[in-house]
Amino acid sequence: MLDATVALLEEAGWSGLTVEKIAARAGVGKQTIYRWYDGDLGRIVVDAYLDASDERIAPPDTGSVHDDLLAIVVPVAAMNADRGRGLALANRSLMAHAQVAAAFGEQYRTLHEHWRGPMLEAVRRGVGRGELCADTDPDLVVDLLLGLQWYRLLVGHLPTTEADAAASVDAALAAYRA
Repeated sequence: MLDATVALLEEAGWSGLTVEKIAARAGVGKQTIYRWYDGDLGRIVVDAYLDASDERIAPPDTGSVHDDLLAIVVPVAAMNADRGRGLALANRSLMAHAQVAAAFGEQYRTLHEHWRGPMLEAVRRGVGRGELCADTDPDLVVDLLLGLQWYRLLVGHLPTTEADAAASVDAALAAYRA
């Protein structure tokens, strides 16, 4: 069911997603989806997206804040590289829907905590190891890194390449090096 949800999102975004389509793609009855999710597309999407991104993003503890952040930011850039399809299309449509549907907006923010949490922890470890200044604002560092990606994904003027993602890590950390 989760794979079917991701596949539908990758093909048509939020607007192409219905319980009926998920059930048909997954080969299950609608009642199965209603039993597990009460028909809440937002919850299904968050679970499906977390399942898909878990396969792509493994937050490490390499002993280096730079390398830890690279290990998260570069795969996120790769997921969003093709803005017109795949997980990038899904992300764009979900971000747009989160702006107009308050309940889904809350669910969508929990999805982003999946990336923010490990990144915040990496920055805090960097502060603890003395790699970054004690007054480093972990939220600001993480928002700088993800902000580049989400802005480019939504506006569409440029893709975020792996090199761009790496450069954003260098730039964000340069301001806080101990």
